[in-house]
Amino acid sequence: MSAFVRLLFLTYEIKPRTFQVKFKHSQHSRKRLRIRSRAFGTVAAPWRGPEMLLFAREKIVLLSVPKTGTSAWAAALGAQASLVLRAPPALKHMPLRRFRRRLLPLLEASGVTGLEIVAVMRAPEDWLGSWYRYRRRPALNGQPASTGSVSFDAFVRAYLAEDRPAYADLGSQARFLDPGDSGPPVDHLFRYENPGALVAFLESRLGRRIDLPRRNRSPAMPLALSPATRTRLRAERAADFALYESIAAAGSAWPPRSARAERNWR
Repeated sequence: MSAFVRLLFLTYEIKPRTFQVKFKHSQHSRKRLRIRSRAFGTVAAPWRGPEMLLFAREKIVLLSVPKTGTSAWAAALGAQASLVLRAPPALKHMPLRRFRRRLLPLLEASGVTGLEIVAVMRAPEDWLGSWYRYRRRPALNGQPASTGSVSFDAFVRAYLAEDRPAYADLGSQARFLDPGDSGPPVDHLFRYENPGALVAFLESRLGRRIDLPRRNRSPAMPLALSPATRTRLRAERAADFALYESIAAAGSAWPPRSARAERNWR
């Protein structure tokens, strides 16, 4: 497995201090191999933030969509995961299209096949609210990325502007989850606001009880949008709202894999 990790370093030109990975050594053994970038074989640091989680035996990968609670899932399930990608951000927050094109072939070449891709999506307006609150933290005061001096309505209008300021320079959940021409969409998509559905799904697949902790939650505060800004947000980010609203109560916004196979997506 160390060869696989070294290949990741070469593929993404990752600096040694920024990358950490943990891999469960064998499906026939409970021995764990922990790898740190500078010296392979040293123990990795405790989980502190959002991460992409891979469960090789259960054939599941949980993508790390930013601001969707993946820190809590990493804290709850990181010890059981076969592979944990926690840094750098470009790797742990790898969009679906990049995952299929770059990382999935490496995993399949290492014998990890038949993976089902799982992701969480947040209500679009609430997702922006989470970013707004996160960027109001004192550590960013006086910096271009700080939202401390703007209202939430101004933040959303800046996000929708053609030339975004640094504090509103964000992507899109729909774009993150868009497979493009790389293959099918994710296999299972869940709403952030309904964690019970994902808990039930993962408990059934992982065969264990899951207690989800509270992690990395921004301080609560009232956020308001004017009717005009909300209407504009829904119009200009229609793909995000349509995808979110298509998610069923039990999770998943698309047909099951067996139905998609008829379309030659896999």
